Amino acid sequence: MQDNNSTLLKLNKLNPSINIESVFDKTFNPFGQILNLNCSSKLLSKLEKDTDIPEVGNIYKPFIREWEDEKIVNELSQYYDKKIEIGYCNGQNTKLNALEWHDCPEINIYSRDVVLFLSTLDNLDNSFSLNSKSVKTFFVPKNTAILLYNTTLHFAPCKVDKDGFKAIIILEDQTNTEIEDNSTLFNTGNPFNSLIFKKNKYIICHQDATNLTNQNVKANIKGINLNLNI
Repeated sequence: MQDNNSTLLKLNKLNPSINIESVFDKTFNPFGQILNLNCSSKLLSKLEKDTDIPEVGNIYKPFIREWEDEKIVNELSQYYDKKIEIGYCNGQNTKLNALEWHDCPEINIYSRDVVLFLSTLDNLDNSFSLNSKSVKTFFVPKNTAILLYNTTLHFAPCKVDKDGFKAIIILEDQTNTEIEDNSTLFNTGNPFNSLIFKKNKYIICHQDATNLTNQNVKANIKGINLNLNI
């Protein structure tokens, strides 16, 4: 715990314009909860052994079917109403760039220290925009498992280690996969239909995230594109 506290203090000194809180603080409660999972160590071992961190950017794989053994799936499925997928996201991210959300919770397990930029659906205005001033910032120490609510806006973690981050990502099956048939995509009355990017994925971005605006993601995040100094 002492090492975690010193890392958090260091990050706050390096980022005086950002108030970085601990994911163990009660201020995290509106966004999610800490989980104590029996399968964490096994999944993190697979993550470290089977995956690499890209030198530039991030890599995301929605599912690795070889990781979905019966005991792991049974434990994680208690948090979901449908079949799940277990994948990963590794990378070099340090910026806010975008915010996404899903119609289900998301479980993340981290093998490295990370920082998360989070907001909630309540912060979206009538045009589905928000100012980055409403975004909260949390430090998550390595080996921590969290559940993010389906009302929590989030995106790729920010690295704290110079070599990058690694994260296990659990979602409902087929989330973040490509859309083949638009006729079955939209839920009648869903106010977020215009923000669907992939299956079970709604997203808005900052204008600086040209890799997303070039794919017609709406630049609805106003203000500063937050950046974490490490």
